[in-house]
Amino acid sequence: MKKTLKGSPNLLLKTERELRGWSQKYVADQIGADHYYLSRWERGTATPSPYYRQKLCTLFGKNAKELG
Repeated sequence: MKKTLKGSPNLLLKTERELRGWSQKYVADQIGADHYYLSRWERGTATPSPYYRQKLCTLFGKNAKELG
């Protein structure tokens, strides 16, 4: 996980998750991450590694640009 200096919230990821009615814990469990990280990714205080970006894209059926 990369830390960001001045991250902006990832509203695309959060919106896609909420549209499906999924909790942060559910998404984190599906990709093998701690829900703490998903929270940080959505808030923009961290950026997922390429490994987790790919896992998120697969889970949501979206590309990285569509998920922010």
